[in-house]
Amino acid sequence: MVFMKKHIHLLCSMRKSRLFESLKKAVKYAVSAQLMIHVRKTENSDNYDDGSGIMNAFHDNRSHPFVVGHIPKEAEEGDKVSEKLCEKLGIDGFQIVDISAGLSDLFAVKEEDELVCMKRAAYLSAKLMKNVVVAKLLKAIDHKENKKDVHKILIEEIEEATLQPALKLNVKLRSQNVDICRHPDLKRYCSNDELTYSDSASVITCSLGSQYKGYCSNVARSFLVSPDSSQIKAYEILLKAQEAAISAVRPGVRVGAAYVAASSIIRSEAPELVGQLTESVGAGIGLEFHESVLDLIGTNDRMVKAGMAFNVSLALRDLKGADNSSFSLLLADTVVVCAEGAEVLTQPSPKAVGYVTYPFKHNHDNGEGRAKKNERGPWIVSQKVEVPALEKNEETAALEKLQLLDRPIRLPGLRIGQPVFGGRGRKLLGALEAHVNGFRYSYPWQEDEDGDYVDEAKVDADDASAEMRSSAEYVNVSLFQGYSLQGDDSDGRVDDILFDNIENAFSCVCGL
Repeated sequence: MVFMKKHIHLLCSMRKSRLFESLKKAVKYAVSAQLMIHVRKTENSDNYDDGSGIMNAFHDNRSHPFVVGHIPKEAEEGDKVSEKLCEKLGIDGFQIVDISAGLSDLFAVKEEDELVCMKRAAYLSAKLMKNVVVAKLLKAIDHKENKKDVHKILIEEIEEATLQPALKLNVKLRSQNVDICRHPDLKRYCSNDELTYSDSASVITCSLGSQYKGYCSNVARSFLVSPDSSQIKAYEILLKAQEAAISAVRPGVRVGAAYVAASSIIRSEAPELVGQLTESVGAGIGLEFHESVLDLIGTNDRMVKAGMAFNVSLALRDLKGADNSSFSLLLADTVVVCAEGAEVLTQPSPKAVGYVTYPFKHNHDNGEGRAKKNERGPWIVSQKVEVPALEKNEETAALEKLQLLDRPIRLPGLRIGQPVFGGRGRKLLGALEAHVNGFRYSYPWQEDEDGDYVDEAKVDADDASAEMRSSAEYVNVSLFQGYSLQGDDSDGRVDDILFDNIENAFSCVCGL
């Protein structure tokens, strides 16, 4: 395909030419250019076209020195037409230049529909990390499963869930729209040669990437099993450095500012680790997994613009633990640049220290161990919170108990209304979710024009409209204060409880 000022020349087979015929009017209307289709015949036919038609078009329009742009990396091996075309261009004195960087700049700022694809790809990656990787690692750590078996099974489960998200993850994306853009990379660092994942002071890193309609995403996490103090400190510093890099990715600043921000954190808090930081803290991401023109290195003077997407990826390599064993740490998130700053699309996969630290209590009498399940993060099995009942009879006056798991409690079939008005209030189409981090509200899945599903919601409370997504941060419950919550569920888990009562109850354990 060759783009000129007033013409777009396309060399293709007869079958494809029929498809492109329908684009002629659209091209004329959109860019005021004429689409010229050159049919490529078979090589043994009398009128085999080896690109001569396009070359003739060049010569017909040649009134001054011609510059022809091409993409060297896109040249296909064995493509005789491309080879002959480039050969003729060189012989006839055409200047050939590499336009890869220019196209990368053009595609760096994503349009709205592209950002939707980015968000769906990132959401899928985050769910894979949280629901597949973490779940399997917890089981492996708790039951001392064999390392090789876990590694093989986990890789297979991740790839299978990526290609069948609706079936394996309950993520309503069609299989034909998703694919793997980065195969799972699972590494384990340990001080001994045992093959289990429950070894003390071991570190497990995992990175993976999925794509939606060709748009890529990436997420990476490090998991610490019974870590020593040096490992925890190193992880906290890496996390703080990544957060600084993400904060630095905002419109109007240099792309290289992200690396400067991350390295400054490490230099000020742990100067001995400066040499262990990777030379880059990420790169642009989109149709390509790695957009090199947007490398997050200190010398990159390109300017960040709203609509750009980045894979902010940091690593500390060849670190030494308390027992002098070597380990590495890795963190990566997919972010998009908004007008006010960066939005982390892979946020559903938590990375706080409490969520990635897995204490393992060893029993020295029998050599067996069981992971403690009274810590923060994924190890929270249950915390029961007593919520005062509101105007209930003696039989139902028992205190409500909310069980906080590592996943939100979904409260569907609810009604919202101000108690002073009486009645049952307005029924909510979506569901309220209670979590240690707060509350969120989401609509039921709705199919969009692409056949996929979105989980967005709008809720009206106290004459204020707030828009939230299921993958967004949890919101403070004060938005709903003064409204009563009524449940239609037959199990009667929630019945006519004031939101401020729920807030008071959660504040006892969550500090909301």
